Amino acid sequence: YDVLTARAVAPLWKLLTWLAPHWPAIGRLLAIKGSRWLEERHAARERGLLSNLDLRKAAAYTTPGTGAESVILSIEPRRDER
Repeated sequence: YDVLTARAVAPLWKLLTWLAPHWPAIGRLLAIKGSRWLEERHAARERGLLSNLDLRKAAAYTTPGTGAESVILSIEPRRDER
């Protein structure tokens, strides 16, 4: 797949663990995360799960009805790792 999307699946570190063996078949992951995404990114970094990946905040928005901020994270293998 060129792009895989995930919303409300698991904490970022767990999602990246599951996808680790499949990165050669995934061009990019778009992960929709809630307000705790910075904490989830920190947990993934502590586990070394972002060492070969580029993570960027692609968009941020307010969820209608709740006012909570959500983000769309773009995660893909580093160019030198492809």
